[in-house]
Amino acid sequence: MRARNVTTLQAVLFAWGIADHQLVGIPAWVRSERFEINFTPAEAETPISDSDLSSKTQAARNDRWFRQRQRLQAVLRDRFDLLLHPETKELPVYG
Repeated sequence: MRARNVTTLQAVLFAWGIADHQLVGIPAWVRSERFEINFTPAEAETPISDSDLSSKTQAARNDRWFRQRQRLQAVLRDRFDLLLHPETKELPVYG
């Protein structure tokens, strides 16, 4: 995986598959500091053809994205000691 000029926020949103409004209490630098992220999986991935649109190929792409997100989560935990935990919060609803 290679990512250039990404904020920590962008990396977190991709890694956990969430939206920015779901994060509470993040410091300002998470939105402004930019990084380059490069890592290679321990085992090589099998290439997937862009021209093949079968459901098997789509499932393989989804699996690859899932693994990439897990790898990025590990990098963020290692480099930033970052841990996220889910929390339910009641918010006002305007009608």
